[in-house]
Amino acid sequence: RDQPRSRGLGDVYKRQGSRYVQEYPVNIILDSLVTELGDRCPEVGDLTTKEEKKQLTRNIVIRVLFPKLIQTIQQYSSEELLKRLISLNENLIQKREELRIKTPTRIACFVSEEEQASDLMEILGKLNRTTLATRCLIEHLASGPHEGTKIISTSGIDELIAIMDQAISWAFLGDQIEYDLFDVKMGVLPSGRIGTDKKSNKEVFDPYNTSKTQENIQNAKETFNQAFPVSRERGKDVPENLDQAFNDEFGISFTRVCEFINDLGVIAYNQDSSCACLPKAELVVKVNTFDHVFSGEEIEAAINYLTLFDRGGAQNIPEGYDHFDVSPWRFNRRLSLLRKPLIAVPNQEAPDNPTFYWGFRQLLATRMYLQEQCTSGRLKVVEGGAVDKVLGKLVQQRGTALVKEVLEQVDSEDLILSLIHISEP
Repeated sequence: RDQPRSRGLGDVYKRQGSRYVQEYPVNIILDSLVTELGDRCPEVGDLTTKEEKKQLTRNIVIRVLFPKLIQTIQQYSSEELLKRLISLNENLIQKREELRIKTPTRIACFVSEEEQASDLMEILGKLNRTTLATRCLIEHLASGPHEGTKIISTSGIDELIAIMDQAISWAFLGDQIEYDLFDVKMGVLPSGRIGTDKKSNKEVFDPYNTSKTQENIQNAKETFNQAFPVSRERGKDVPENLDQAFNDEFGISFTRVCEFINDLGVIAYNQDSSCACLPKAELVVKVNTFDHVFSGEEIEAAINYLTLFDRGGAQNIPEGYDHFDVSPWRFNRRLSLLRKPLIAVPNQEAPDNPTFYWGFRQLLATRMYLQEQCTSGRLKVVEGGAVDKVLGKLVQQRGTALVKEVLEQVDSEDLILSLIHISEP
């Protein structure tokens, strides 16, 4: 029989200790924006021009929230805060996978598919916000160390997550205005808050989230058997030209990057904490004690490809990257934790032996992310480079194969097809 509605997913995970973006610190931030903007805040009333709205969102992010984040985060030790945030990120990834794997069984035994979709939309909304803010905080810490002495508390973590969450939200809103995605209504309210119209969320994002949730449920049902594999089947090899392109551009093949990730995962799995930690000298030795042996050059190339290094501050852009890569509200960034799951913390006494931090589940998520990005051709690399050219060819080949497969399935005398020349892959 169905469980009572009071025991939905949200309640279940609350009892298990999950902690998402907390509304109290978020409301404190929203209440203080007008005061902290000072002279940069417009008068009470609606904003009528695009430029006014852009300037307001820019000031909120650059003049208020990012300085507040820097000031708050400097109170703590970077390494201690990294351990807490990496562990939190691991927990959030685990919760997401638990939701996915329990979806088919919960539908089969307790609730309807519609009820499950409703529960998932609520819990995934909080989970996604918290995960994104947590990852971006880790990236911020990686960009420059701090040696504060304040004790890290749960409320302190809540505050940091709330600040980053709001920075991302306001910056994302600014992009909607900048690129004319929506006609966003904004204004300063008599209550002392800055008001925004939620119409775009209801008309665009809510239907999208509903559709995406239903798609996730269907995928979870279709792939449920794969969660408990009876035998291991070898997948397809990485295309040779992609491996060669990676080797030419990054000094290591894509296959070897994945093998390096696997061995880092073994190291992390065997540590006591959900946040793995090793000095570089020890990591270099230990990574060669498992299934794969790497040369010194391969290890350096793999570390460079997979690591977020100290760059003297979150606002600094390393050579070869651009402003897009250091903006936490952007998607598909090259300096993201999804792309680079290792964090290098400088060692003042031995500069050539930094300490590396990483999470086991984030490694697996990165490996899947890189594979998906390569498969879809969305992996962000140097335009016109070796990898970019190969990815373009692979996407074209898959498109051609798909069209041919569709044509082979069509068998109707009543259907007239206008055939376009399909080049051989």
